[in-house]
Amino acid sequence: MAGVTAAAPSQAPTFLLNALPRDALTAARHTTRLSALIPPGLTAAVLTTFTVDVPFLLSVVPALTAQSADARVPPPPVLLVVGGGGVHPDAAATLPPHVAVHAPRLRTPYGVHHAKVMVLWYGHAGVRVVVSTANLTPADWGGMAQGVYCRDFPSRLPGGAGGEGGAATPAAPSSGGGDGDDPFGADLAAYLSALGAPAEPYARRLRGYDLMSAGVDLVASVPGTHGGAALQRYGHMRLRRLLAEAPPPPPAAPPAVAQVSSIGGLSAPWLAAFGDSLHAGCPPPPPPLPPGATAPAAAAARGVVVAGYASGTHLFARAAVLARPAVAAALHRYAVADGAAAARGGPVSPRRAATMPHLKTYARAVGPGDAAPLAWVLLSSANVSPAAWGTLVRGGAALSIASFEVGVLWTPGRWCPPAHDVGVAVGVGRGVPRGVGVGVGGGRTVGGSGSRRTVGTADVSVRARGGGGGSGWRRPPRRPVFVVDPAFRRAAAAATRDRGGGAAVVTFPLAHRLDALPYAGGDVEPWSHDVRRGAVDAYGRAWPLE
Repeated sequence: MAGVTAAAPSQAPTFLLNALPRDALTAARHTTRLSALIPPGLTAAVLTTFTVDVPFLLSVVPALTAQSADARVPPPPVLLVVGGGGVHPDAAATLPPHVAVHAPRLRTPYGVHHAKVMVLWYGHAGVRVVVSTANLTPADWGGMAQGVYCRDFPSRLPGGAGGEGGAATPAAPSSGGGDGDDPFGADLAAYLSALGAPAEPYARRLRGYDLMSAGVDLVASVPGTHGGAALQRYGHMRLRRLLAEAPPPPPAAPPAVAQVSSIGGLSAPWLAAFGDSLHAGCPPPPPPLPPGATAPAAAAARGVVVAGYASGTHLFARAAVLARPAVAAALHRYAVADGAAAARGGPVSPRRAATMPHLKTYARAVGPGDAAPLAWVLLSSANVSPAAWGTLVRGGAALSIASFEVGVLWTPGRWCPPAHDVGVAVGVGRGVPRGVGVGVGGGRTVGGSGSRRTVGTADVSVRARGGGGGSGWRRPPRRPVFVVDPAFRRAAAAATRDRGGGAAVVTFPLAHRLDALPYAGGDVEPWSHDVRRGAVDAYGRAWPLE
């Protein structure tokens, strides 16, 4: 591509990984930390998680307890939405009064609140939205591979007043992927409302901000049975509609790949319906193969250098489910690409290659091999399970969902560059200029009051406005090309250089192989948490842990 090299694609993505100790990527543009995502200056916040370590959260994110220099200014209201049994009373007692804890209502005993979303308000400077796969615990942020989406958005009103007064009313969620006024903002506000009454004021507050430049669609799951006009509002039916409206991949494109950390109670009919959603929009007939699901091997979990078998506490799959023929046919080995090169000091460090994944990504390449361009990418808290994605009931007229989940879907038709920043960086890499709020590295336009300046390697067609009155963004004239970041594929470097036509190149840090090998039995078996293992890990422990 003219003027674009593999090392500096024309657009860096808003898809980051968590920084890991002694990992080469930590010094690069791909990673971020929890403390960098929540800088000081909060005026309000909603943090949702499955589990939380309160002492860790308060120590790593001092912005949650920071007091204003003006004693008359109250601390910012914070809503901590927790699943997994809530917060232990002893830990809850350490929270300051302005931090409220809320456990959303679940409709079945099989459901959980599993979403990891942060909505962070910074008054007139804007609002930051973070969707990740990491719980608010040190093990998740420092010991497992996680994914993070992060973007900043401006106020709708001149002067940046936004919705700080809480008077705006949330719109109903969008039913699909149409070009409404602000579908991402409406969907996120609706999700907050679905969490219950304590989250409703924050949903109203969000409506005062312009989220049109999200560059993604929200794919959420909300407990309940959704039929009629709501059939395609949540879960895998929401994904089905969005992919049906996206540019279709070529007829010969390989099946989608679901890279997950846990697998629920799957059946052949459910896998078939889920596969139909992942392959929506394909020329008929749909692919004859189910989606490929990649999961860690038992030996890989034992050999994890960061935590050993302790990482298995985050990886859930029952041996009986994995042995079902339909599941076994779809199951493939999770493997970090370029592993041999990494051992020789290649682009992916041995540290990251030996870290178990807790991120969940769903993607489809447009061609065979491990470095082909991507038709779409989804980052989500949802594993492959009926509770997370929903089960069709009433003859396919409704979708029954048990859990709360949130993800973001990148498609070429929806993507746009970042159009605003709240004035603080999210990356931990070297040479990150102040004010680059998201997509650390590569080229992007930032500025205030309609000004333009380019940070990185390429100019883009977007105006950023820092003083309120909307984002002023517009979509690029050509649809971008999605590729795996060249830092993770040497072959992708050549593919990036060869893409022509002047379209933006958007890179995704997918460390796992898209052409994963199926499990072949013998010594190589998928991890299952309910099987005893006598072979000890790097710390001399057997499974289950004592």
